[in-house]
Amino acid sequence: ADIDGNIYSTIQIGNQVWMAENLKVTRFNNGEEIPTFHDDEEWGYLTSPGYSEEESEIYGNLYNWFAVDDDRGLCPEGWHVPSNSEYQDLEIFLGVEVFNEDSVGWVGDNQGSHLAGNDVLWEDGNLEYDLEFGLSDFNVLPAGRRLSYSGEFSELNERAYLWTSTETQSCSSNYCDAWIRIIDYTSTQIGRFDYYDKAYGQSVRCIQGNGDELNNND
Repeated sequence: ADIDGNIYSTIQIGNQVWMAENLKVTRFNNGEEIPTFHDDEEWGYLTSPGYSEEESEIYGNLYNWFAVDDDRGLCPEGWHVPSNSEYQDLEIFLGVEVFNEDSVGWVGDNQGSHLAGNDVLWEDGNLEYDLEFGLSDFNVLPAGRRLSYSGEFSELNERAYLWTSTETQSCSSNYCDAWIRIIDYTSTQIGRFDYYDKAYGQSVRCIQGNGDELNNND
């Protein structure tokens, strides 16, 4: 359970144990509230932790990366936000070619369909038409995201955006981005991208373990 008392279903895939639901906690592990109720402009320019709710009982909350990275802890005790390499391990176990381990862009064959769940929530497209849709029980849902700058909610029922804990090595204008994963209703693949603004509001999955061996630039 998280500090708010939410209980999450879990799934073991390979040697990893993951939450099979998106995080919906509203407090850090020390009990302090994660700020919310930002208007669009405030949200879009945040450089501090924040989260947003949009149908959170179904989709969980949308967190910016500053909440992901906060030392007070976003995931429950004994869990952590997965690194880019931990998502790579998941993808390879599901069949993404090892030679694609470090590639950026759309990878794999139908592993995005494997990871997705609840076809009723997804717009009709290649993702759910795949015969192996949902087989992993990982249950990625199309929560969309909250945009940086404009603060608008976007792409509900079309895309899932999942944060990693890993910053991007290359930075511009003194402002680094972070690695994410995308599942899109039009594609059976997994999107792996390294240029996403930390002010976006996106979904978070937690993975079991304390994560002490990890660092942001793994």
